[in-house]
This record gives sequence, structure tokens and C-alpha cells, in this order.
Amino acid sequence: MNSSFLIKITIIFLFSFQLIKSQTKKDSTLAVQHFEKAENLSSQKKLDSSLYYYKRALNIYQNLTDSSNKIINIYDAIGSIYFRDIQYQKAIEYYEKSRKLSTEKFGKKSIKVANSYRSEGVVYRMLLMHDKALDNYKKALPIYIENRDTLKIALTYTNIGNIYKTKGFYTESIQYHKNGLTLLENMQEKNFRFIIGLGNNLALSYANYNKFDDAQKIQNDIINLKTKLFPENQLSIANSYNNIGSLLIKKNKNEDALHYLFKSSKIIKSFYKNDNYEILDIYLNIANAYSNLNKFKKALEYYNKGLKAIENSFGKNSYISSYTLYKIASLYKKMGLTEKSITFFDKAQDRSTYSYNKKKKNYDPLLTISILNNKAKTLLLKSEDKTRISNLIRCVRTIKTADSMIKHIKPTIPNRKDKILFSNTIHEIYSTAIENQLLSYSIKQDSLLLFEAFEYSEKSKANTLKNLLTTTRAKNFAGLSKETLLLEQHLKTNLAFYTSNITNQLQTKNPDTAKIRFYENKIFDITRKQDSLTNFLEQNHPNYYRLKYKNTFLTVPEIQERLSNNTTILEFFTADSVTYAFTLNKNDINVSKIATPNIAQKIQHFREHITSKNIIDYKNNAESLYTTLIKPIVHQLKGDELIIVPDGPLWHLNFDLLLTKESTSKDPKQLPYMLRDYAISYANSVNVLFSKNHSNKNSKLLQECLAFSFSDSTQITDSESLSFNMLRNADADLPGTREEISAISEIVNGQYYYGAQAIEKNFKKTAHQYNILHLALHGEVDNEHPENSKLYFTKSNDSIEDDLLYSHELFALDIPAELVVLSACNTGTGKIAEGEGIMSLGNAFQYAGSKSLLLTNWEVPDQNTPEIMRNFYTHLSSKMSKSKALQQAKLNYLKNADITRSHPFYWGSFYILGDNKAIDLQTPSDISKTITWFVLLILVLCLTYFILKRRKKLSKK
Repeated sequence: MNSSFLIKITIIFLFSFQLIKSQTKKDSTLAVQHFEKAENLSSQKKLDSSLYYYKRALNIYQNLTDSSNKIINIYDAIGSIYFRDIQYQKAIEYYEKSRKLSTEKFGKKSIKVANSYRSEGVVYRMLLMHDKALDNYKKALPIYIENRDTLKIALTYTNIGNIYKTKGFYTESIQYHKNGLTLLENMQEKNFRFIIGLGNNLALSYANYNKFDDAQKIQNDIINLKTKLFPENQLSIANSYNNIGSLLIKKNKNEDALHYLFKSSKIIKSFYKNDNYEILDIYLNIANAYSNLNKFKKALEYYNKGLKAIENSFGKNSYISSYTLYKIASLYKKMGLTEKSITFFDKAQDRSTYSYNKKKKNYDPLLTISILNNKAKTLLLKSEDKTRISNLIRCVRTIKTADSMIKHIKPTIPNRKDKILFSNTIHEIYSTAIENQLLSYSIKQDSLLLFEAFEYSEKSKANTLKNLLTTTRAKNFAGLSKETLLLEQHLKTNLAFYTSNITNQLQTKNPDTAKIRFYENKIFDITRKQDSLTNFLEQNHPNYYRLKYKNTFLTVPEIQERLSNNTTILEFFTADSVTYAFTLNKNDINVSKIATPNIAQKIQHFREHITSKNIIDYKNNAESLYTTLIKPIVHQLKGDELIIVPDGPLWHLNFDLLLTKESTSKDPKQLPYMLRDYAISYANSVNVLFSKNHSNKNSKLLQECLAFSFSDSTQITDSESLSFNMLRNADADLPGTREEISAISEIVNGQYYYGAQAIEKNFKKTAHQYNILHLALHGEVDNEHPENSKLYFTKSNDSIEDDLLYSHELFALDIPAELVVLSACNTGTGKIAEGEGIMSLGNAFQYAGSKSLLLTNWEVPDQNTPEIMRNFYTHLSSKMSKSKALQQAKLNYLKNADITRSHPFYWGSFYILGDNKAIDLQTPSDISKTITWFVLLILVLCLTYFILKRRKKLSKK
């Protein structure tokens, strides 16, 4: 190779390098130009154009070296554009890209990673995925703390506080807001603007907790701080005046509110010539105050001013525009101008769905559902003269639109707790739907209208439980591999484990924040893996997707086919001060509208009078509640078995303790209990009760009964597990719960764990193997956080299990028992979730797949339980339904009880929830008979053998 050739190659290389360098510089310059243009367009709210230039800049930077930082910034900017444009899934996609690249380039603990987590949290909150939002905020928080970014720490505290406020956990909300405020106040260089912002959030949490005086005090402190520090910033002070006005409206001090709101309005107007978004919230608050004062003309004036300000700032088809039209429509409804009201509801609906229909974005489904519900209610008002059939037809169309939207939203909310929150929002639309169907029925007398009314009631009930059972069934029948099912179970088990560890830490005097942070990180990673697994299954297993989202409800005729001639379903639907009672038997369906003002308070008093053993007040309450709830429909109750589907506060009512007529007797044994007329069981919904998920196909493969009883680990003198057969032969005097298990061991066969063997580990290892679980354990209900309600097992030294079985742990277990008996205290009580029923320990066993439960509504004395349980199992073994067996057990107890222990407090707490069918029990006598016949058969065979052998010998002779 000669030197001239090398020179030529070198020149070409240098020239090419120069060209590449020059092109790179040009590309870099062009990318900067695109980015700056995108930023400028974004500030002008030209989102589509801004997005176009961000993506052009991104394409260039992705081909340049050392541009990771710029790519991360563009990912964040694009995520922000999609968020502002209400394309939330797209926003999450780009925030995740930003987080992954930031992690790769700067490590897991960089501020950029924390920023992405926080941004994702904001988006998940808008998607109603509150737990996912909380997970992301809590993931961001320790990174900000490690980097000592005080402002971001404080802002994340307030984000978390706002989520807890949404979930109704006001104590936690206030605490997080206080944390943020304290943090900023202790800074050497105080950022008073953020202090003020966090103060506003804290005030709002107090207001939501109905602590209005605390909220107003904070707002007054904020005004003093602003006046002192920022006398020139009157706009900030105007904002505080507006906040105080809003709080005073909530306190129903509307005249005082107007004083502050007009002060706020005056300041804003001194800064701006024309109305704009700065004054919008003030106008809406002024309108709300005037509406509360019934000064409708003034209220309308300010709603219209607000609408004008919105249209000037955001255009006609914005979310806030539809909200203001909705408020105007509601005002006209309040004024009695129903035609005008409907017109404005129509306008609000059109604007709410305009962009969704055009571009599938800029859409708030919850607002649209509220608009549709109130529009339907107004149409009902116009239909009460029974001549306006056209309005009833319009009402039906409106409800069907809302129903379709609800059906669309449900699958997009993956988290169980968020689904329960969503159930609270949809209850009202189904109340309107039922009212419309009944009004239509009164005109047309078409039984199909009653069928549809009942179906709407069913749609409002147990959606979360039904969805979980359907998902479980889908996994079992979609042909998923064993490895996939094991992975899913592994994730569920680990999630329950780390959740329990957090709960235990929070219950200590000095929680270890480092451990809590570690557990939260584990939970975050697990939920991400669960999301990935779900996405994989839905994309790669069409059968699973089809079965999971198969949203079919049983028709009334299909339900009637499943009913015996002596059974009636009584389903309630509570709405404001009325209750709809549906009665459904083999041949008929009826619906009655019952006035039930203050029903929750009456039921609370009823329970108090039972637990205090106040017989006189109990009698009055029991007779009154029967007269209100049952007497109007008693002629519709066919047969002597009653399946009750409660709603709202009716979940706290033991119907069998109601008194069917007045009685002068003070002897509890002589009272006319509803128990004497009906064997009563309860169900979350008819569709759950008769679901295919509750098939009995595996019950024959399971062992008979597994029993546990609690022991104080400091008092343990023996520690065994033994068979019921051995327990039957024990002569020792047995304490409390041991006596209870001994009583049932005489009737059924099984295995019994007590003492040091009655531990959580043994329960989890064996629970899935038995037809009946009988747990004579202590229970503790957490009304504020139902998932933290728990059963106590004997304390052990297990390094993994803590011997506290929390509700959230049951969600991770597979317990396909035909019957779970929880004779612990208060196992059937808890917080009521609208449409879902009681969030109790029993409810958690249903999530685990158990078909029916025997629960308690208050603490039951140990002395009485063994006799009731012995009677219950005796009748159960004679092939009675579960409710019949419990009815007869209570009547037997009442007949034989000492007068001092005959009050309903001693025997009335128990109730059956779920599948009521009889269980085919194998009793000890059955086994004895089987053994006897087996021995006789052997003897006969032996005798036959010897006779034949002898004959053979004789024949040879």
C-alpha cells in the first residue's frame, strides 16, 4: 500500500468526519429549535402542534450520542402534554419511558426517577386508580428524602394526603399534610409560597373531616402570613379569601361566605379588565352561596358569569364548561323549572362527551354519569302525572347511556379497593333507574319493567366480589399453564406478606420507617409484576380475556328456575329515605317502595338494645322495624325459607330477631320472633349466590372438617393436633372453645388444632383441604381499614408468620370450603361499602372462594356457643339447609335455655351468609355403620370361602 493511497484515505476520513460532525451540529441545532417551538406552542395551549414538534425533536436526539438528558426531558414534556390532553394511558407510557431511562443513566435514587414516579401518581389518581397513585407517591418520597429535596418532599406529602382524603382516611390525610407543613416551617430558608399551599390542603382535609373551625383557623393564619410577607401580592390573598368563602358555604354560613367571596372578587377585578379563569372559582362559589340562600336570580347571574369566563379561557367544550352547565341545570331543577333544567342537562352532556366522540379524549366519565343521573331524575319529575310517557322513554335512554358507560369503566379499574370506591359513585344512578321502571310499571303494567328494575338492583351489588370470582374462574378454565398460575399465587402471597409487615410496624409504638420503606418498595415491585402478568394474559390468552370480562347477569326467569317452591328472595335497595323491597319466588316478582327515614339510626338502636339486654326497648324497636320493613310485603313471602339480600344499613340487622306482632310478655322465650316463621340466610347478591363459580364439584374431594381454637400462648399446658375421634373419647373437663369443638366432634369427623399447634402456619397449610372450617378464634374488626381486620391464632416463634390472619391475607389464599364457621367475636360486622355489603372478615373468606359462612354480629358468650353449635351441626347432618339448621339450633336453645340466658343477646348473633344448600356430612355413626357392614362383609366372604373349600374337599372324596 503506497503512501499516496493512505493520504487519500486519510483525507476522505477527515472529510467524512467533518461532514458527520457538521451534520450532527445541524441536527442538534434543529432538535433545539423543535424543542423550543414545542415549548412555545405548549404555553399557548396548542397541544397537538406542541406534541408534533416534541416528537420531531425526540427523533433527532435518539440518533445522537450523549443526549439521554434531553430525551428524558422530552419524555416528561410529552407525558405532560398527553396528561393535559386527558390521554392518561399515553401519559403513563411516556413517564415510564422517562423513569426507565433515568434509572439506567442516573441510578434508582436520582431526582429524575422520583419526578417520574410522582408524575405517574398524578395520572393514576385521575384514572381513579388511587392505590396505584399512592404506590407511586410513596416510591418517590424516600428518593426525595435521601436527596434532601425539601420542597419535593413537602409536595409529595400533600399528594399522599390528598389521596388519603379521597379514600376517606381523613386521619392519615391530615397527618401527611401536617408533615409537609411542619417540614417547610422548619426550613432555614423558608419557602412561604409552599407553606401557604400546603396550609390550604390541610385546611381542605379538615373541611372534609367536618372540622370546619380548624380549617377556617388555618385559612385566617394563611391570610395573616400573606399580608405580612407579600403585601404586593394581592392575588394570593384573594385566593385565601375564596378558600374561606368555600369553607363557610360548607358550614352553611352563606351570608358570611359572600362577604369573603366579594372581597376576593374585588381584588381579582382590580388586576384584570375581563373575566378569566382567575375569577372562575369565585363566581361558582358565589353562585353556590346564593343558591343555598334560595336567591336563584343572583345564583344564575354568577353561574352565567362563570360560564363566560370559562369560554373565554378554555373554549366551549372544556370539562369545566360542562360542569358549570350542570350546575345551572341543577339550579333550574331546584327552582322547579324542569324544562329549562333538562335543556341545560342536555347541553352539559353534549359538552362533556364532545371531545370523547370526536377524538376519544377530554372526557370525565364520572362527571358525565352525574349529569346523566340528574337529567334522568329531572325527567322523572316531569313524569309523575303519569301522562308524559315520552319523558319516561327519554329517561330510559338516559339511564341506558349511563349504564353503558359504567360497564365501559369497570374493567379499567383493576384494584379491588378502587372498585369499591367506584361502586359508591354508581349506586345513585341505579336508584334513579329503579324509580323510573316502577313508575313506568304503574302506567303500563308490564312485568318486564319489574324484571329490569330487579336487574338494576343486582347491577349495583357485589360487583367487586363478582368480578374477583369471575377472574378466578377465568384462570381455572382458560387453559393457563401451571407455571403461570404458580407465579400469580406467588405474587399474591408475597403481596399479603409485605402488607402484613407494614400493618404490624404501624401498630408498634415506634415504627421502623426504614423497614416500612423497604416493604413498600417490595409491594410496588409486586404490583408492577401483577400488572405485567395481567397484560400478558389478556393479550396472549383470548379465552381468559373473554371469560374475565363476560358481563352476564341472570334474568329473573333464570333465577326463578333455581328457587325451590318454599323459598323467597327478599332483596333490598336503599335510596335516601326510601327503600325498594323486591320479592322473588318460583312464580312471582313484586317490588314495593317503603318509606325508611332514619333507618340507620333505628338499626343502631336495635343492636344497642340487644347488646345491653334492654328487653323493653328491644321489643319496641323489633316490632317497629318489622312493621316498617316486613309487614307491607309479608303476603309476598312464600314458603318458610327466606334469602335476604340487604343493602346499606340493613346489613347490620338480624332479621330473625324482629317481632312479628306486639307482645305484652317480658319473657324472651315467649316473644313472636320472625325466626319462628322463617329460616333466614343472607347473600351479597343473587348473581353471586347462583354463580357458576360456586359449583360443588370439588367438595367430594375434600376432607370433612378442620377446627382451630385460640389459646393464650402464656397459658398453654398441652400442644397437640388430634382427630375428632380422639377428642370424642377425651374425659377431661374442656375450657371454652375446646368444649365448643368437642361438641361438634360428636357429629362430624375432622382434625382439631389447639394449643401450640393452633398457629397461622398450620391453618394456611391445611385450610384448602377441607369441606368445613370451624374457627373458634378471637377476632378484631378495624372499621376504618377493613383489610386490617384479623383473627388471632396462638402465638408462636415462627419467623415468617405473625399468627395474625389479616383480611388482606385471605385474598391471597384458596379456600374452597362449603362452609366456614367463624364463631369468633364480631366476625360478621364491619364497615359498609355502598353496593358491596359489609367489609368483614367473613367477606374476606368469600374473596378466598368459600361458598358460605356462619358469622356473628356481636360478642357471643363462650358458655352458650357449644350448645348452639352442637344443635346446628346435628341438624346440618340430617341434610337440612344451613339456614334451617341454624333456625332449629336457635329454637332448640331458646326452648331449653335458662330464663337468665334467653335474651336474644345470648343466641341471636349468628347468621348464614352465602350458599344455603345442605351439606352431605359423613357423621361418626355413618362411619360406625360403614365399619360394621365392612366387618360383616369380610365375615360373610370368609365363611363363604370356607364353605366352598369344604364342599370341594367333600366332592373329591
